[in-house]
Amino acid sequence: MAIHKRELLAATSLIIALAAGPALADTYSQAQFSGGIFPGNANVKAPFTADFHQGQALGGSFVFDNNLVPGPGTGWVNVPTSSFPDIAAIPLADLFTFDFGPLALTPATAEGGFFAVQYHNGQFHGFAGNLDFQYSGLDYQLSMNGTVFAVYQLNGGVPDYSVTYISGYLNSGLTNLTGYTPPTPPRVPEPATWAMMVGGFGMIGGALRRRVRIAFA
Repeated sequence: MAIHKRELLAATSLIIALAAGPALADTYSQAQFSGGIFPGNANVKAPFTADFHQGQALGGSFVFDNNLVPGPGTGWVNVPTSSFPDIAAIPLADLFTFDFGPLALTPATAEGGFFAVQYHNGQFHGFAGNLDFQYSGLDYQLSMNGTVFAVYQLNGGVPDYSVTYISGYLNSGLTNLTGYTPPTPPRVPEPATWAMMVGGFGMIGGALRRRVRIAFA
């Protein structure tokens, strides 16, 4: 009888281990950032003058990987969000949201899929990347380079740098810094895993049949 219990325990443990979701690879934090449009004339041009103005405060939130934050004295470092081991489990709205006037911009349409958190000597220093969006029926691009950003119009998917429609800044300090746990995505077992799980069920079935035969012997 003890043999059957050990077999059942081993098979059940195997199935539970295979069915369990993958463990998180790194630790993450979520923080809010702030910034705004530069004061003075020529920092907001039509058609954005309907919803934006010089000196307007802007901000948003983002998630960063604590394990990938560079140390002091490392200079300028861009850490692409694509390098986060758990990037697939982080919703884009959590990964980065810029509350840009009436718009909520996320990396859903980041040009070339590149979007990075920038650090200077281990301290947050803005972002590096491009976000495409629509406004008043036209295509634009928000271009971020560290603690400055600018908006350009897209012509055939290519930014026209001859006109800057909005120019602004991001503060290097962060607020509301909290821990963040990526949602656990449902795990779909691979064929080999399915085979091992089926084998585990077979072990349980075999042990149960042996117990039945012993009981009626």
